[in-house]
Amino acid sequence: MNKYTNAIEQLSNCSVSIKKRNVEGFLDFRKHVVSWFKMLNLNPATQTPFIIDVNDLSSMMPSLSKINCGLFLGVYDDESKTIIKSEIIQADEFDSNTKSVLENSDDGIVVLS
Repeated sequence: MNKYTNAIEQLSNCSVSIKKRNVEGFLDFRKHVVSWFKMLNLNPATQTPFIIDVNDLSSMMPSLSKINCGLFLGVYDDESKTIIKSEIIQADEFDSNTKSVLENSDDGIVVLS
């Protein structure tokens, strides 16, 4: 179990709702994922962006079992050891870039740099 998994377990045990965004058609990795992280102006020294296919999270967060296709986007903060930003994007299908990125997951988590 890695530090992101621990943070996600903490997140799933709290009552904070995670923002959900719906995308009609394909989830475009550059348009929907990369742009979201860029708008956050992250500190690369202490804040780590990552994504997870919601299907890999459904056991920890049962409310996600209703989502057929989606990504959990999160920012892990090394100083607070918590997820400081998160969002779920639901779509009809992943584009080829998203599928390719998800193939590089470690325990379902893809750390972006």
